[in-house]
Amino acid sequence: MAFRVSALRAVGGFDPATGTGTPARGGDDLYAFVRILTAGHRLRYTPDALVWHHHRETWQDLRDQAYGYGAGLTAYLTAVLCRDPSLLPSLLAKLPRGLAHARAITAHRPGETGTDGTGVGAPGAHGTHGHPWPRSLSRLERRGMLYGPLGYARARWGRR
Repeated sequence: MAFRVSALRAVGGFDPATGTGTPARGGDDLYAFVRILTAGHRLRYTPDALVWHHHRETWQDLRDQAYGYGAGLTAYLTAVLCRDPSLLPSLLAKLPRGLAHARAITAHRPGETGTDGTGVGAPGAHGTHGHPWPRSLSRLERRGMLYGPLGYARARWGRR
């Protein structure tokens, strides 16, 4: 991702309590996107941009990532609501559809075989429209979602 410096400064920049190295476990990118959009700026997708992305090397790394994704998601939502409580009604209105979408894309799909032969689909397999995760990763991601607001509070407290 890249931002115009003036736009990012106008919305107060990133929330340092949502970084991946904090107890919040992430969400700083999503936080910045929402702040940019709610300030009236636009996001632009550029499919020809090249990005280096490090993939996880071990199963434990992937488990940590799944938990962190969940925690970062709700940490950034907490951060956004702390900064702008007027967004709460809009968030609550979108919550049921968002939860249904999250459940659908993380659902275990029987009959799919992973690259390790375990009978589970690979997360985000190329050429698919869904992102099947093994059931254990979905549970970890949801557990992370429960932790996210607490992680954000811990990160904020630690910055004082």
